[in-house]
Amino acid sequence: MGIAILGVLLSHAMEWTECENLWVLKIGTIIARLVFTEGFLFLSGFGLYYSLSKENNNILFYKRRMERVLIPFAIMAFPFYFLEFCMGKDSFCSFLLKESSLYFWAYGNNGMWYISVTIFLYILFPFIFNILFKSKVYKSILFRTIILIFLSETIIIFIYFINKPYYDLISIGITKIPIFLIGMIMAYMSKEDIKLNIYYFICICAIFIINLVLKKEFPFFISIYEICYRLLSIPLICVCLKYLKFQYLNIILKWLGKYSLEIYVIHILLINKMKYLLNLIEINNATYLHVLVTYLIVLLLCKPIHNWINKFIYYFKTM
Repeated sequence: MGIAILGVLLSHAMEWTECENLWVLKIGTIIARLVFTEGFLFLSGFGLYYSLSKENNNILFYKRRMERVLIPFAIMAFPFYFLEFCMGKDSFCSFLLKESSLYFWAYGNNGMWYISVTIFLYILFPFIFNILFKSKVYKSILFRTIILIFLSETIIIFIYFINKPYYDLISIGITKIPIFLIGMIMAYMSKEDIKLNIYYFICICAIFIINLVLKKEFPFFISIYEICYRLLSIPLICVCLKYLKFQYLNIILKWLGKYSLEIYVIHILLINKMKYLLNLIEINNATYLHVLVTYLIVLLLCKPIHNWINKFIYYFKTM
């Protein structure tokens, strides 16, 4: 999670400072996108498999997901969304949709597509788990996973042709769902000690090259290209981090990973408010400054916010 949130921060910084056209930053963007948000979904699928296979309790599963994602998100987002409602920028309906993460499915991305898609996948996860892992035979599980990925891609393409305006609204989220399913099968392979072989990389490389061509004609193939890119880069990064022994880098990435939810949510919610504040005190054209200040505030507050939310949830659980 640490390297994924680092990639998100770097990519957003380049976008918000409008300097992504510089060749140095183009290289930075490539590095930043090695894992990116697909990495979040891959690791979510990976971690949830271990969680449910260990607990085998759907009620407990949903309870823990609410405590770890939905409730913390609602708490962190409330001051920002409530302020916009009080200022008349949002209707009460929009406020409720944003607070519940449902806004994305009605009106498209307001920056929180990852939260919306994650909660959607959490709801479906026990059903997907039972479909994929009903059989204990690896080939059967692999076949079911491939079928489910194919069906998800078919639904995405169907939405594209039937209602392209709606596809454009939600494509940033739905096109990344297959990598969540891949994370699940990878977790199963890890638990059962099934090693990746050369055919995995040959297959991914072949799909990557095919979609490199197809994405120029059909935009829905871009997501498949991006997923293949991540499926090649994520194992490479894992190997590098394991064998190159970057001690301090590993500590930083572990810390970022622990507070990745807080960092992700707050930096998106805070950036426009910080830009408005700097303009209000007549610091104009402070493009780099508002990003820098936002990131410093987020990195300073993410741990206290994380701890406070955990205490808040624990308090209500013990009442």
